[in-house]
Amino acid sequence: MRLHAPELPETVARKLVELVAMVRELDLKKPPSIAESIDWARALLLLGRSDIDAATFNETMSVIVKHRTDIELVAERVGLALA
Repeated sequence: MRLHAPELPETVARKLVELVAMVRELDLKKPPSIAESIDWARALLLLGRSDIDAATFNETMSVIVKHRTDIELVAERVGLALA
C-alpha cells in the first residue's frame, strides 16, 4: 500500500488493510483485489480523508465491493463494526 499510495497517512493505510482483510473473510461473489485496495486508497486521498470512520466506509466501500448483494453484506458486517 505504501508503494502505490505513499501520501496516505500510515494510520489510514493500516486501517484500510485491516478493513480489506475483514471484507475478504466474508463470503462474497467477488472479494476485493489488491488493485481495488489501491484504488480505495487513492480515492480516500482524493477525498481528503484522514480516517476511515463508518460514514467514510459507507460512502466509499463501492470502490472495493462491486456486487449489490456483497455491498449489503459488507455494510451490515463491517460497516456496523466501525460504528
